[in-house]
Amino acid sequence: MKAFNRNFILMIIGQIISLFGNAILRFSLSLYVLQVTGSASIFATILAVSILPTILLSPFGGILADRVSRRSIMFSLDFLTSFLIFGFSMVSTRGFSIVLVAILMISLSIIQAFYQPSVQASIPLLVSENQLMQANGIVVQINALATLLGPILGGFLFSFLPFSLLLNISGTAFFLSAILECIMRIPFQRVATDGSMLSIIRSDCRQSLHFLRHDNPTLLHLLLLLAGLNLVLSSFITVGLPVISNITLQLPPTFYGWRGDRTRFGSIAGSIALPFFLKRVDMSGAWRFLLSGSLFLLPMALVLFLHTPVYIAYACIFASSICIMLFAALFNIYAQTFLQKSTPNHLLGKVASMVTMVVMCSYPIGQSLYGILLETFATRVDLLILFACIASLIISLLSRNALKTIGNDCEKEAVLIQ
Repeated sequence: MKAFNRNFILMIIGQIISLFGNAILRFSLSLYVLQVTGSASIFATILAVSILPTILLSPFGGILADRVSRRSIMFSLDFLTSFLIFGFSMVSTRGFSIVLVAILMISLSIIQAFYQPSVQASIPLLVSENQLMQANGIVVQINALATLLGPILGGFLFSFLPFSLLLNISGTAFFLSAILECIMRIPFQRVATDGSMLSIIRSDCRQSLHFLRHDNPTLLHLLLLLAGLNLVLSSFITVGLPVISNITLQLPPTFYGWRGDRTRFGSIAGSIALPFFLKRVDMSGAWRFLLSGSLFLLPMALVLFLHTPVYIAYACIFASSICIMLFAALFNIYAQTFLQKSTPNHLLGKVASMVTMVVMCSYPIGQSLYGILLETFATRVDLLILFACIASLIISLLSRNALKTIGNDCEKEAVLIQ
């Protein structure tokens, strides 16, 4: 961190505070709803609905990030989040309202849709180009740590503190993050805004699509391959592994609880391992990360095919899934860095948001598909894993050509600079 400048360090500290505050808040709300209603399905429904605004509104958040000061967006939304939480805290003391919980969750999701594009688009402006990969690794690591440790801290605080006080702690975290964002500086060049809001949105969307289709088609090809990989591989990790743990291996719910943690363990391990790979793998060789992650599906299929003892099978599946997420995290850092380097600053917010939306939309499709397949092949899950492995390997090999083109373009740019 010493090598980074003051503004990037301020943004990172703000991210640590707000991300941990957000993780504590969301976990505490789930415990609050479960405690009051005794119904996990009620909160699950609210949670599912609250995710939709982040997916659907992210492109608009990207448009805003390219037309308004990103620093202003970040501290304004953190202040707004803080005030919403303080307001909910005051109202919650008068009694429980599931409607208010739903409104708060959906509001936080909407805010996230407009907040995150500004953070992603600000990173290239706060660090030098040769620091960009490491900077993205730090952001990934903070996100993973907040998601992993936030619920643990939230559960601890929920057990010992009144719920209203816990809300106030979370609201204060966002308030402190906003103050830090007020004093940092992010370069901003105002873009002319002619016409109505609707015409600006249409124009910006067309500009983003034109950039992906004509100016940087390699990025579009890579995006489609990533969406395919999420459809085949990531969706299996989120849907298939819980089914294998609970139904195929018939393990207690405690083991199911580790399902989400393996994702965070893998992401943290990937960001920690990043310095080792930076000197050994360039962008043209990043397809090996996808290939390596796909190959770790084979041990899962093998232990189920051989009917290995339950706990040995679970240990193997757990270790393999961490390795998959490690290599996925490494590839995401490389891909994010390429996106930031190859996209002009005035387009970065909306292009990054469009990429995020397409990639996120592939998740529910893949999850629904695996839900059907897991019921159909309930007695031969090993065959389903083998199918996922083969499909992921094909996508990984297809990405090799796109990444090779990217690597060649990067080498040409380096020669021109020299």
